[in-house]
Amino acid sequence: MAGPGTELTKLLSYFTKKPSGCSCVAHAKLMDAWGPDRCEDERETILGWLEEEARKKKIPFFRYLANIAITKAITNSRK
Repeated sequence: MAGPGTELTKLLSYFTKKPSGCSCVAHAKLMDAWGPDRCEDERETILGWLEEEARKKKIPFFRYLANIAITKAITNSRK
């Protein structure tokens, strides 16, 4: 079973290149360590990370879609 950070990375890989030059890998590892319940509690923090990275990479950020991706990643990590 993969953690929520690993699952989120997989989901986002459909839309972006492999993470590099950002704190994405460290955030994914932290999310995995937190586990699904804590990621639920830290949802706003995770959304902030995603928004910040999107801004740095000059790609569109849609909070609604990012929230869906986080929910799916957490759900997948519970399977």
